Amino acid sequence: LSDRAQGFLMAGRGREAMPMVNQLVREHADYPQTWLLLGRAQNLLNQPVPAEQALRRFLQMDTNSVNGYFQLGTSLLAQKRYDEAAATFQHCITLKRDFGPAFFNVGFALAKSGKPREAVPAFQEAIRQNPEIIDAYILLADLHLQLGERAEATKVAALAERLNPNDSRLPVLRQKIR
Repeated sequence: LSDRAQGFLMAGRGREAMPMVNQLVREHADYPQTWLLLGRAQNLLNQPVPAEQALRRFLQMDTNSVNGYFQLGTSLLAQKRYDEAAATFQHCITLKRDFGPAFFNVGFALAKSGKPREAVPAFQEAIRQNPEIIDAYILLADLHLQLGERAEATKVAALAERLNPNDSRLPVLRQKIR
């Protein structure tokens, strides 16, 4: 049941996973994975507050779960609790030093909380860990612009353009740089 629900969640099909997840909650509430699956499904269904509750319950049972902290950070981001989200994603990184998506989300949360200077190194590390993800380049270039660092923004934008010259966000970024 858990594996089937996991398959639906991995495919982004939270609604289809929920009947199985609810059955797990009813029949296997003592199984930590139940609460992780519930939190993931609720995150997918844009229910961040109940997701947070399920994920905190999961993390009481499995205190060193990188995925659990990542999912919790995701629910905090959705609630616009950016400082808490950044700290939660940072905890993911202490558990898994090469977790590029956690670096990306630290940067995103810091940028959203009005800390662009602090967000820059997180995006740089996200790019180092996952150089194929264009979002980090685009957001980093935009941060450099916000910080008045046009030369750095230009360099990062050029890297993004090499990665995917057809990305629809690049013309807007180029316009900002001019």
